[in-house]
Amino acid sequence: MKPALIVIDMQHWFFRIPERKTGLTSLIENTNELIGLFHRHGLPIVHVLTIHKADRSTWPQIMMDEGHAVLIEGTRNAEELPEIKTFDTDIVVQKTRHSSFIRTDLERMLKSQAIDTLVIAGAFTDGCVGLTAIDAHERDFRVFLAKDAILNVKESVANTILDFLSDEFRIEAMSNRDIVKLIDERNP
Repeated sequence: MKPALIVIDMQHWFFRIPERKTGLTSLIENTNELIGLFHRHGLPIVHVLTIHKADRSTWPQIMMDEGHAVLIEGTRNAEELPEIKTFDTDIVVQKTRHSSFIRTDLERMLKSQAIDTLVIAGAFTDGCVGLTAIDAHERDFRVFLAKDAILNVKESVANTILDFLSDEFRIEAMSNRDIVKLIDERNP
């Protein structure tokens, strides 16, 4: 097993409304715990950020239909939260769609490093995290969701997605404690 940590959309814009700030402190702490774990073991850490161009060339259909610009490059809203740990060895991938694999070189980059397992953290189960997990599975990666380091927009939808991921793809949500144990045991 050669794992990488994928941290998705820990950007200002995703936490702009009060309902999405609930649990944010714990999310940051748990995400940073995993970042520290992967860094100690010399394993890849990938920060995936949704960033669009102001000229609309990267906007998805919903942004075009609604005519509002979000996560525009160079704006504060597109920046990763400053509380998230980063290291010089971390990789940053910019995406323009929900899945971290669509219109990016993430798959090529991971496979070039012989990565076969992904631990996914970030925002949100019922959004980019869930869709990235499915796409990772479809690209033959073993996938684990870091349940202590993921937030949801709607709990009921997130639970449905977690059940679907488990039933259909055998993608399991694991606690940080279990992830630490798995990484420590398999990467001494």
